[in-house]
Amino acid sequence: MLFRSGEVYLTDHQGRQALNSLLMALPLAKQAAISEDINALTRLQYLYFSLNSAYISLKNYDSANIYLAAAYKLSEKTNQGKGEIWEAMGQNEMQNKKYNTAISYFKNSEADAIGSNNLDLLSTIYLHYSSYYDLLQQSDSVVYYSKIGRAHV
Repeated sequence: MLFRSGEVYLTDHQGRQALNSLLMALPLAKQAAISEDINALTRLQYLYFSLNSAYISLKNYDSANIYLAAAYKLSEKTNQGKGEIWEAMGQNEMQNKKYNTAISYFKNSEADAIGSNNLDLLSTIYLHYSSYYDLLQQSDSVVYYSKIGRAHV
């Protein structure tokens, strides 16, 4: 219940309330994941990813990265969500103005999206590339990645 209310608060752009609900759900999710049950691990991974989103909404990128790292660690066991996690890590690094690190994460995400045929994620990555090249004032690359990013939508 706490996890779902946290998700509702995120949907309604209420980061502080989302964070409180999600943090309250965390001990129960961790306890359930001790069993190594794949469903419990996946729920915990998703909770970590949601905590990242709550911290992002509060512009607390360092805390967001802690939960993304935890989600990534679980993705090794669940074999799910790596591309989305790398994409979120890239977004966080862009916000921190660590552009080369961001591009590295985006490239990992792109490879995962291509491998899993995740066109939505691929589109998002190409739009991130466009933003990156816009910062570098490389207009040809901005146009190129904008076009292919929008073509996958």
